[in-house]
Amino acid sequence: MTNNHDMELKDLETFVTVVKCGSITCAADVLHVTQPGVSRRIDRLENALGCTLFERVGNHLLLTKEGKTLLPHAETVLGSVRDLRAAVDAEKGGWTTACIAMSATLAETPFTDRLKELRDRFPALRQLHIKMVGSAEVSELVAAGEADVGFRFFRDKDERLEYVPLGEEPLVVIRAAHSRWFPGEDGGGEPLAPLCLNDIPWIAFPARKGPSSHITAMLDQWIEETGIRPGLRIDADCLAAQQKLVQADFGIALQPASSVQEAVERGKLRLVPLPAFRLTLPICAVYRKTAPLRDMLQNVIRLFQKQPE
Repeated sequence: MTNNHDMELKDLETFVTVVKCGSITCAADVLHVTQPGVSRRIDRLENALGCTLFERVGNHLLLTKEGKTLLPHAETVLGSVRDLRAAVDAEKGGWTTACIAMSATLAETPFTDRLKELRDRFPALRQLHIKMVGSAEVSELVAAGEADVGFRFFRDKDERLEYVPLGEEPLVVIRAAHSRWFPGEDGGGEPLAPLCLNDIPWIAFPARKGPSSHITAMLDQWIEETGIRPGLRIDADCLAAQQKLVQADFGIALQPASSVQEAVERGKLRLVPLPAFRLTLPICAVYRKTAPLRDMLQNVIRLFQKQPE
């Protein structure tokens, strides 16, 4: 049973922010209010609902059963409010504010060049927010209405979202331009058998959840299938760091082809020519099925489907 207190949108927003931040202190920083102000909003929401939403365990805030029940509904309400505002803004004068969520791994490829064309395609756009996160977080942000559209590797099973295939990104094996692991191969053109990679260190993403784990899993499976005897595994969290280590000849790496194209053209890296090597990452766009500006979002997605000239 609820008490006779009005529930306010800012209280729901504060609740969701505290859940995502994990603490009152962090939520206060994100919302630009004082910590007592955050606490008052949570108290007011709990009074309105007649239940406790959080319990403190050590230094952590954990959701109660009631809090877990409230969370998806609160996200839906806030997403609907954002949709309402976006629809009204579009009716008044076009798409003025946009938020795009993008896989951080994908963002390190020329795929982001398409962002430069958004302004020309949508002249009313005044604010563009780009959130670089993991692929799973891309879907979460879009589903919660915190991003209008997202771009990620692979797709998940969230039934609230529409998925649009954008193509596949080829993966390539890279090495230093002048590598001790490939003596006499500075020309880089002669095809190599996979077993030529025996005992060479691999520079790879750490094994964990997220888009980078797909690359690591695909690499591990390919190594197992080809019978390569891998050398030392060196963990590096991002594509740029991996490329730097490869350039310094610490080992070889598996990367999206478009992310290394410029370095290869400048002679800083070389591709390892493996004739039968065929690994790709599927790329897709995501948006909410209930999004009010579906036609416009589909136009945005078509922009990213356009092939580079």
